[in-house]
Amino acid sequence: MVLEALLDSLVGTECWSFVGGPATGSVLSLGFGKKVRRPRPLKSKHPERVYSRYEPEFCLMLYFCAWRFRHRDAVIGGWTDMGCKPSVEQMQKIIIGGRVESVAIAPVTHDLRVAFDQGVTLDVFCNQAQGEQGHDDNYHFFGGQWIGAVGPKSVVSFERRSRRPRLPPNDQNRGTSDAR
Repeated sequence: MVLEALLDSLVGTECWSFVGGPATGSVLSLGFGKKVRRPRPLKSKHPERVYSRYEPEFCLMLYFCAWRFRHRDAVIGGWTDMGCKPSVEQMQKIIIGGRVESVAIAPVTHDLRVAFDQGVTLDVFCNQAQGEQGHDDNYHFFGGQWIGAVGPKSVVSFERRSRRPRLPPNDQNRGTSDAR
């Protein structure tokens, strides 16, 4: 399994989940594609939020790395802004409902660029050089049966998911925007 092939599955999907903010530090989780019903809803202070009842078909989790969102020619927010509620809300507003147009991965460093249809780009910089593989990773991508990770020193690893999400038999939930 090649990281590029796994991440290419994002192309054409809609981002419907943005989980991040003051309580998560710089960690950000973005959910794409179909909404897969969870066997049991997550315990949450906000049980009405879609993420507590559904998990994404594809998930990009940014951990120990620098990242930013750009809208056309302006930076609208990044990893150092996650403690600022207005910045987080602006990032959510501009990314939820956006469809992925392309994904590009830099050779060697595995820096990531995700371009969305409304002129938004997510740039991810794998700058984590120290740490333990699997604990101090730059980013993870969950898709289908696989989890891909770019760890310290941009080392790429893969593992099979312990369980594969059950997708609904039809495509009716693809393309729904719901941040809550």
